[in-house]
Amino acid sequence: MRSIFPTQRLSATTFRQALGARPYVLVRVDSASPGLHRGLPEFFDRQYPKLFAFGTLKIRETRARGWWDRNFRTAVGPAKGSRTGYWLFQEAHIVGHHSGVVRTDLTFTDNRTADDDAQRAQAELAWIRRIAFDDDEVSSMDLAAAVELIAYFDGIVCTRQERAGFTDGGTRDVRRGTPGRVTAQEVPIPGASGDPFEILGIPDTATDAEVRAAYRRQMKLNHPDKVSHMSNDIQDYAHAKVRVIKAAYEAINSVRG
Repeated sequence: MRSIFPTQRLSATTFRQALGARPYVLVRVDSASPGLHRGLPEFFDRQYPKLFAFGTLKIRETRARGWWDRNFRTAVGPAKGSRTGYWLFQEAHIVGHHSGVVRTDLTFTDNRTADDDAQRAQAELAWIRRIAFDDDEVSSMDLAAAVELIAYFDGIVCTRQERAGFTDGGTRDVRRGTPGRVTAQEVPIPGASGDPFEILGIPDTATDAEVRAAYRRQMKLNHPDKVSHMSNDIQDYAHAKVRVIKAAYEAINSVRG
C-alpha cells in the first residue's frame, strides 16, 4: 500500500509551524512516538485532499514549563487530563481527542442479513477498507483499529465542515458517496455516531453542568436493565449504546479537563 501523506516527527520547536501546515493536523502523542495506526493518514488525505497534515510527538517534548498550556489549547483554554493519544487540531485549536487505546479484538463477518443497520455497517467497513487500505489484505487488528479511529475523527471533521457551509462532508469526492455510519449494533466502537455533543443531544456550547446532566439523562434512557427481558439483539444494542454514550462523555471531558 502506497503512503499518501508523510507523517512528521515533531519536536517542541517545530510543533507550532506544523500546526499551520494544513487546516487540520492530526498528532499522536506517546512516550515512544510509535507512528500513526495503519490506514489512518491514507484515509484522511484521500477523503479531504490538502486539508490534513499528520505528526507524532514524544511526550517528553511537552514537559517544558508552560509549553503544553500554550500549544495544546481548545477554544476555551488549555487541554487538561492525559496528554497521550491522538489530538485533532483545526486552525491550531484542539477539536478532538482519542486516547489511542483501540479495540483490536473485534471481528467482522460477511454474514448476509436483511437488517438495514448490519448492511450499513458492512458497507462502511468495505468503504474504509477501500479508501484506507486500497482493498489490500489487512489484518483484523489493523482494520478494527482503523475503523474505530476513522469513525471518531471523521464524524468530527464532517460536522465541522458542514457547519462551515460545505456539503457532503466538506471536501469529500461526491462521486464516491458515503455509506451510513458504522452503527453501534454491528460495531460497538466509541464515537461511532459522530460528534460527542450530538451523541449526548446538546450543543457544543453546553456548560460542564449541562454536559453532566445530559450524560446522566442518556444513560438513564438507554440503560440495558430496561431491556433485560427482551431479545439478545436488543440487549446487545443497549450495551453498545451506553458504551458510545460513555465514550462521548469521556471525549468531552478529555478536552475540557
